[in-house]
Amino acid sequence: MTASAPRVVVVGNGMAGLRFTQELHDLQPGADITVVGDEPGGAYNRAQLPLVLAGTARADSIELADQSWYAIRGIRLVTAAARRIDRAARLLETDGGQALPYDTLVLATGSAPVLPGAAGLAGPGGRLRPGAVTFRTKLRVSFKYEGSD
Repeated sequence: MTASAPRVVVVGNGMAGLRFTQELHDLQPGADITVVGDEPGGAYNRAQLPLVLAGTARADSIELADQSWYAIRGIRLVTAAARRIDRAARLLETDGGQALPYDTLVLATGSAPVLPGAAGLAGPGGRLRPGAVTFRTKLRVSFKYEGSD
């Protein structure tokens, strides 16, 4: 990567974020790419997660890209949640306090689970009661945008 390489930060390390990262790397091999995902490790096929939880598939069978995949390609993988976007300064801040500069910011944050209206599922404030879980994580961050277009 050169000093003039475009700096691209991709927020989201799910299937869409990974696919975008793969395509960008293939089309612009010199791009300075950083992927930010709030789960440890590389990308995996979240649609196959129920099979792992049911015990009919191994966790490594749904892996799409392990940490070495990113390293081999010179792609920086940051396992933290995105906290704040400063559009004027072109910086993304993570919950760990890292400030990641970008020329292009891609938001590939995925979806949130839809919960059925089952009685007793949610407690005060709509939060799940202890012991109730979803297969996907909800977006736990509300971005604060600074700057203007």
